[in-house]
Amino acid sequence: MRAGVRGRAKHQEVSPFYYGLYSGQTIKVRGSHPRLGFEVLWEVEPGTMHAREANQIVLRRGDEHLAFPLPDKDIEEYLRFIIREHDMKGAAIVAVFAGDSEDNELLTETIEAIKAVATASEGASITPGGKMEPGCTVRTEAALPITHTYARGIAKIAFHYLLAHTERVFTGHESVFDDVKRYIRTGDGLEGRVALTKQHIVEDLRYPGALKYYAHIVQATVGHDEIVVRVQLFVGPAGLPPTWVVRVARNPSYIYTALFGHAFVLTGDTGDGHQGEMSELTNISHIVVPPRRSTVY
Repeated sequence: MRAGVRGRAKHQEVSPFYYGLYSGQTIKVRGSHPRLGFEVLWEVEPGTMHAREANQIVLRRGDEHLAFPLPDKDIEEYLRFIIREHDMKGAAIVAVFAGDSEDNELLTETIEAIKAVATASEGASITPGGKMEPGCTVRTEAALPITHTYARGIAKIAFHYLLAHTERVFTGHESVFDDVKRYIRTGDGLEGRVALTKQHIVEDLRYPGALKYYAHIVQATVGHDEIVVRVQLFVGPAGLPPTWVVRVARNPSYIYTALFGHAFVLTGDTGDGHQGEMSELTNISHIVVPPRRSTVY
């Protein structure tokens, strides 16, 4: 816990492509399958730009194909849920992707669940979809809605980053931080103080090829009057998302000001159990020396 906001020392690894199956919070990356000819779900391999078929079941209702990601357990219960919630009774199950081989526990449980639920229409065939071989190019699309909960998470990143780098100055228990802590815990308050801007934290990001790896960039400005933290997530070679600006609070100190930032760069396995490194941002002033003026006699 930091300043009354509880965090986690560790967490169970979860995939955004399977998290929140019942609540609709799952990230769904859709794209036409080169072999099957209809849209399926894809997942991105961690730390890469490579995609593979997600574990899923694809149903056909009339001319429409609907793909649903599969959980790793209680599949029969989940199938009954999607049939009920999405009005899929009588729909044909046309494809299943489960696991990385033709003989694995997830595929076996999925087939048994399908038999138990028995939703496939008469004459429908079920295709256990084998994974595509590497080398195919698939155009995919995903809708990533920005929710109120997401914005609260951004505020928590900003607040905890500030405290982590100013712990000798701020405790986080100062009354000026009450608003941001309330917003993180309950979602109340902080109106107009969490916003998006197209301005990048690192100015050089506007140049092509500025980044080789993906990174999260965080920067804090502790001014005389106000503390502002900027957060830019998932910045990389193929994308420059907008920057979150969090106006955390007024500065409770009469003498302390600061400007600092860090890039959390995903470089892959570093050999010590980590997947990247934290690098301090450097503020470089661009000084242009004017040409020497020639004097004509």
